Amino acid sequence: MAVTADVDIANLALAQLGQDAITTLTAGTRDATIINRVFDQNREYCLSLYDWVTVTERLHMVRAGKIEIHGISAANPVVVTCTGHLFVNGNYITIEGAGGMTEVNGNAYVVGARSYSSITLYSTSLAPLNGTAFTAYTSGGYVYHYATNHWGYVYDLPSTCLRVINVLDADWTESLSYKWKRIQNRLYCNLVDAGVEFVEKDVDVTRYDDQLVEFISARLAWIISAKITSDEVVRKDAFQNWVMVSRLAQIQNAKGAESALNVEPLWTSRG
Repeated sequence: MAVTADVDIANLALAQLGQDAITTLTAGTRDATIINRVFDQNREYCLSLYDWVTVTERLHMVRAGKIEIHGISAANPVVVTCTGHLFVNGNYITIEGAGGMTEVNGNAYVVGARSYSSITLYSTSLAPLNGTAFTAYTSGGYVYHYATNHWGYVYDLPSTCLRVINVLDADWTESLSYKWKRIQNRLYCNLVDAGVEFVEKDVDVTRYDDQLVEFISARLAWIISAKITSDEVVRKDAFQNWVMVSRLAQIQNAKGAESALNVEPLWTSRG
């Protein structure tokens, strides 16, 4: 069931409903317009349901907000020069590896003011951080988002991550003992140099195996059937086919049996 373009999957869905093929999703015909409106949403939903082998990736994550420090003023309040940062007022941050002014390392701070090239440090009680007695800064260090006391680190998830499968340590080892929590596009855990195994939002249909193609097209046929045909038997058959294909995917997919039919929300956790 090799496919080379989105329209191939669309035409598999139309064939299930006894309809003629379309040339492109943007052809402007009734069927093309109906499919084009739901195609991307349907694909993303289907990809997120199971641990599809063909769209599973492993990557090392980057600490959230990581930005290099170029200077720290021993002033009241302390100002950190870190050009190009993306912090906003009220963000909780932490500093690691600053040379000389080691007093600022490892603590939680609040961004009290900001510019493109600097942030002003306040304590978590929102008092300006007085650094006039601190040792002079020499070099090095990074600013990161602070992960809160419960978690040691917070990482940015890959932008294409649909669902987290496992959090991995620096040696790519996975373990049920590794606790983690996903909140939107960030992942909180206690692992240094953590990696992630995840289901990727991959729009390259040439990477899909036959089972995934059948899965996406079966659900597409079902959700468009109400607008494509008035034949109740055809619509019922489309739904029954989708249910059957879903059950087969749950049983046969490499890791899908663990996922059931529950989609991970933007926040989820282990432990």
